[in-house]
Amino acid sequence: MFGALGIEVEGGSEAPAKPDPLAPIASTDIFGADDQPVGAIEMLADEVMRIRLPDPAAMTRDEREAAAAAFILQIRIHFELDAQG
Repeated sequence: MFGALGIEVEGGSEAPAKPDPLAPIASTDIFGADDQPVGAIEMLADEVMRIRLPDPAAMTRDEREAAAAAFILQIRIHFELDAQG
Protein backbone atom coordinates (compact mmCIF):
# COMPACT_ATOMS: atom_id res chain seq x y z
CA MET A 1 0.00 0.00 0.00
CA PHE A 2 2.85 2.40 0.86
CA GLY A 3 4.48 1.61 -2.47
CA ALA A 4 1.31 2.57 -4.36
CA LEU A 5 1.20 5.92 -2.56
CA GLY A 6 4.90 6.59 -3.12
CA ILE A 7 5.76 6.50 0.60
CA GLU A 8 9.13 5.01 1.49
CA VAL A 9 9.25 2.66 4.46
CA GLU A 10 12.41 1.63 6.27
CA GLY A 11 13.10 -2.11 6.44
CA GLY A 12 10.79 -2.99 3.56
CA SER A 13 7.06 -3.31 3.51
CA GLU A 14 6.77 -7.08 3.26
CA ALA A 15 5.53 -9.03 6.25
CA PRO A 16 7.75 -11.88 7.39
CA ALA A 17 6.70 -15.22 5.94
CA LYS A 18 5.10 -17.64 8.39
CA PRO A 19 6.66 -21.09 8.59
CA ASP A 20 4.72 -24.00 7.15
CA PRO A 21 2.66 -25.36 10.09
CA LEU A 22 3.12 -28.95 8.89
CA ALA A 23 6.89 -28.73 8.36
CA PRO A 24 8.84 -30.14 11.32
CA ILE A 25 11.29 -27.79 13.03
CA ALA A 26 12.83 -30.59 15.11
CA SER A 27 12.82 -34.36 14.74
CA THR A 28 13.92 -37.25 16.96
CA ASP A 29 14.20 -40.77 15.54
CA ILE A 30 12.41 -43.70 17.16
CA PHE A 31 14.51 -46.86 17.10
CA GLY A 32 13.24 -50.42 17.01
CA ALA A 33 14.68 -53.43 18.82
CA ASP A 34 17.45 -53.80 16.21
CA ASP A 35 18.52 -50.13 16.64
CA GLN A 36 17.18 -49.22 13.18
CA PRO A 37 15.02 -46.08 12.90
CA VAL A 38 11.35 -47.00 12.51
CA GLY A 39 9.82 -43.52 12.65
CA ALA A 40 10.17 -40.15 14.30
CA ILE A 41 8.72 -37.75 16.81
CA GLU A 42 8.54 -34.32 15.19
CA MET A 43 7.95 -30.89 16.69
CA LEU A 44 5.95 -28.73 14.30
CA ALA A 45 6.16 -24.94 13.93
CA ASP A 46 3.11 -24.31 16.12
CA GLU A 47 4.57 -26.38 19.01
CA VAL A 48 2.51 -29.47 18.24
CA MET A 49 4.15 -32.89 18.45
CA ARG A 50 3.56 -35.40 15.67
CA ILE A 51 4.56 -39.06 15.48
CA ARG A 52 5.60 -40.08 11.98
CA LEU A 53 4.82 -43.75 11.43
CA PRO A 54 6.53 -46.05 8.91
CA ASP A 55 4.76 -47.54 5.89
CA PRO A 56 3.61 -50.98 7.11
CA ALA A 57 3.07 -52.29 3.56
CA ALA A 58 6.83 -52.42 3.01
CA MET A 59 7.51 -54.25 6.28
CA THR A 60 7.43 -57.89 7.35
CA ARG A 61 5.25 -58.94 10.25
CA ASP A 62 8.27 -59.07 12.60
CA GLU A 63 9.33 -55.57 11.54
CA ARG A 64 5.80 -54.27 12.17
CA GLU A 65 5.80 -55.86 15.63
CA ALA A 66 9.19 -54.29 16.47
CA ALA A 67 8.03 -50.86 15.23
CA ALA A 68 4.78 -51.11 17.20
CA ALA A 69 6.67 -51.97 20.39
CA ALA A 70 9.01 -48.99 19.88
CA PHE A 71 6.11 -46.58 19.34
CA ILE A 72 4.19 -47.93 22.33
CA LEU A 73 7.28 -47.40 24.48
CA GLN A 74 7.63 -43.78 23.27
CA ILE A 75 3.96 -43.07 24.01
CA ARG A 76 4.31 -44.56 27.50
CA ILE A 77 7.39 -42.39 28.12
CA HIS A 78 5.57 -39.28 26.83
CA PHE A 79 2.69 -39.83 29.25
CA GLU A 80 5.17 -40.69 32.05
CA LEU A 81 3.86 -44.24 32.42
CA ASP A 82 7.38 -45.75 32.45
CA ALA A 83 10.38 -44.89 34.61
CA GLN A 84 12.55 -44.35 31.50
CA GLY A 85 12.50 -40.79 30.18
